[in-house]
Amino acid sequence: MTDTRYGTLTFDALREANVRRCETHYHPVADWSLTDWMTAVAGEAGELAGVIKNVRRAETERNRNGHAIPEHALAALGDEAADVVIYLDLLCERAGVNLSDAVARKFNRVSRERLRTDIALPVRARCICGPSEPSYDTVTGRPWPHCPSCPMAPKEPPR
Repeated sequence: MTDTRYGTLTFDALREANVRRCETHYHPVADWSLTDWMTAVAGEAGELAGVIKNVRRAETERNRNGHAIPEHALAALGDEAADVVIYLDLLCERAGVNLSDAVARKFNRVSRERLRTDIALPVRARCICGPSEPSYDTVTGRPWPHCPSCPMAPKEPPR
């Protein structure tokens, strides 16, 4: 059974749709500098901070009168957090950074070096034939697709 508590969106799916939408309806990602993209991220993070401030006020009020945090405040928090991630993904696209791999590698480094835990995310190791061809998942060891000419490609399909 698949655990769907956290949804099924992947960074790769976000990147593909995000770039396509930006370039179809707004402008090419490369038209904005890294500074432009970071300004957009910071603006959305500021809006998220304003929502968090209001949620904190609601929590304080709830403690006084027993009311729960309003659903609209929680929905606004989700919307603003999503805006931050969307702009951050476009910033990473502009810089040539694979956000999925960067997050997994950083998470794993902190787990391993600072926390001394084996809690880790899968990271795609790259095929020796090219930087964009993954070879295997470093956590599960399951193979990822190779480029056709790769000498590391399995002779038979993975089971």
